[in-house]
Amino acid sequence: MSLNKEEKLKILEQLKHATNFNLHVGSLLDRYTCKHISPLRDITSAETFEELKVDINIFWEYLKSKGYVYISGHHAGESFKPNIKKIEELCGTLKELGDIIEIDLDSVVFHKQLREEIRTSFENGDYVTCLSEATKLLERNIRTKAEAPSTERGISLASFAFNAKNGKLTIPYCQDNKHQEGIHLLYRGAFGYIRNLAIHHSDVLNDQHDNLQMIIFIDFLLRLLDQSQPRPFINTQDT
Repeated sequence: MSLNKEEKLKILEQLKHATNFNLHVGSLLDRYTCKHISPLRDITSAETFEELKVDINIFWEYLKSKGYVYISGHHAGESFKPNIKKIEELCGTLKELGDIIEIDLDSVVFHKQLREEIRTSFENGDYVTCLSEATKLLERNIRTKAEAPSTERGISLASFAFNAKNGKLTIPYCQDNKHQEGIHLLYRGAFGYIRNLAIHHSDVLNDQHDNLQMIIFIDFLLRLLDQSQPRPFINTQDT
């Protein structure tokens, strides 16, 4: 399991008041896993104790990767200081979100590159960042596969690659131009709706179940893209 919302908020509240000393993951482990007693979680066995240590380490790596803590100049590479403003913003975001969904990334996301891109954020319940990273990956991969110019972005890139009239790629299972246009609309929607929400209006994405389902949808589009082929012949007539 991963740290739940309340456990993360307790750690973040400690970090907000840690301005007078340097931090490292050991300081968190000492506070929250000392002698099999933890103010975060009931410790019922050695296995539970080890799970909590792993969960705290994962959360610490996430905080480092997103700039919530930064390297201290006195002990570079070992000790860190909190970015109070960013931590306060994260606290606010967590309080608005529902509880983190207990689910394994590898059981719901099957695209290998996407897994690598979002694993840290996913394991910490930051599904909004996952969506932003996933749609950026989708855009990069479409551009590469369709050999699109850098001027094509988002919705226009989806049309360049998939529109039924003269798109550059065709997706498996398409039997006619109506299917191709359906695929075209799916990719346009991914950018026009999901990407733009994640990047420009992330504050409204407060339902973790909706966010998770959108990640799974982007995973589906990435896997379809991997199977896409150049269109050797473009038929502009519906069949």
